[in-house]
Amino acid sequence: MDPVTLPDDKPFKPATELVSPALRAAFRSWQQLAGERFAPARKDLVPSRFRDVLNSIFLMEVIDAGKDFRFALGGEKLVRFMDGRHAGKLLSEMPENPYYTGMRIMFSLCIQMAAPVARGPFRVMRDAFDSHLMEVLIMPLSSDGKTLTDLLGVVDLKQQSIPSAKSA
Repeated sequence: MDPVTLPDDKPFKPATELVSPALRAAFRSWQQLAGERFAPARKDLVPSRFRDVLNSIFLMEVIDAGKDFRFALGGEKLVRFMDGRHAGKLLSEMPENPYYTGMRIMFSLCIQMAAPVARGPFRVMRDAFDSHLMEVLIMPLSSDGKTLTDLLGVVDLKQQSIPSAKSA
């Protein structure tokens, strides 16, 4: 994966402040599945409820109360953005770069709060010619209704054109 530049000045926010209509719909589906619980179970997830974001959804297993995370599933759009599938790999095995560091921070915050966390939209630069506008939503999942066991993430990723030197 190419180095990725993320803005450090973009704060995390509650899911109620999402900009993307697709992420807002995914958050509403998560809320409906959770009901009175702090989080739904992974087994409660039904693809039809997340139809509009299936290609940009991902699941992470929480390892040892958040000391690490295992990639479980990734939608096709994310697989392309991340240059391949990472299913079964631990986040700690991934290279140290702003992209994976940002994931670790966001996942840890979701666990600490035991609530959905969002960030963006912000611009992501992979190189001088590859720019995306990204907004991210991370939602907790619990297999027993007490312990946070998995994370459900959804990314709204839109490629942006970068003006050439001639047009700038």
